[in-house]
Amino acid sequence: MESKKTRGKFLVVEDEFMIAMLIEDYLSELGHEMAWQTDNIPEALQIIESNDDIDGAILDMNLRGETVRPIAEELRTKQIPFCFMTGYGAGVTTSHPDVPIISKPFDMAALRDTISILMAGGQRV
Repeated sequence: MESKKTRGKFLVVEDEFMIAMLIEDYLSELGHEMAWQTDNIPEALQIIESNDDIDGAILDMNLRGETVRPIAEELRTKQIPFCFMTGYGAGVTTSHPDVPIISKPFDMAALRDTISILMAGGQRV
């Protein structure tokens, strides 16, 4: 019988240091770990390529004007659940309409609810 994993190891891709720190604090309080953090696409792709134990990822949609689409595509290929985080509002359109979106500013409840979706398989219904 397969048990549901309750503690996750997360990749956080965020270019604002204070937001990354807040995410790390919230993840820790929720019983999870920010195991990897980066603010750029090449490093994120390297982390994904070299780690088989990523349980989920939180992606800022806009990294200094660059889209995180290449990261999202790689996560999808490796079947790693992820969510987007944006300051542009939850109504923003993405190339992955089934992926949860957290609007900035966010609170622990929003992160908790989204992490629950990711740990259950990753897609919003």
